[in-house]
Amino acid sequence: MPMRADLDPLDFRYVLGYVILVDVEYTDPARSPRFRFRLYGSGLVNYFGDGDYTGKYADQLLPDEYAPFVVQAYTTAVDGRVPRYAERDLVMNRQRLIYDVLTLPLADPTDPLKIGMLAIAMLPIERKALS
Repeated sequence: MPMRADLDPLDFRYVLGYVILVDVEYTDPARSPRFRFRLYGSGLVNYFGDGDYTGKYADQLLPDEYAPFVVQAYTTAVDGRVPRYAERDLVMNRQRLIYDVLTLPLADPTDPLKIGMLAIAMLPIERKALS
């Protein structure tokens, strides 16, 4: 499994504004990990229109019903330990958002058997206001 150091942002500069880096925090062994946004791309801030989540946790996403969906997707990626691709079509804040998302689990540099970070690319396809 690759580590963060194995990724060179210049190799995917065409999507840099749509990249999210998520730290996987294991604070309590009895609970699922918590996910903190290390980087939340500026293109995504504009696309979703709900602010910059850099430094915040996935369970703090708005609207409230979106947070459990994201946490579950990240948990599935960590548990599965394999890249995941999905096409998303959702309604949020009275808008229909259609986008592709690729989630890459990255090994923890101190323990290569553990997922330390997720690298995520979310590519917008369409955004429509609902009447």
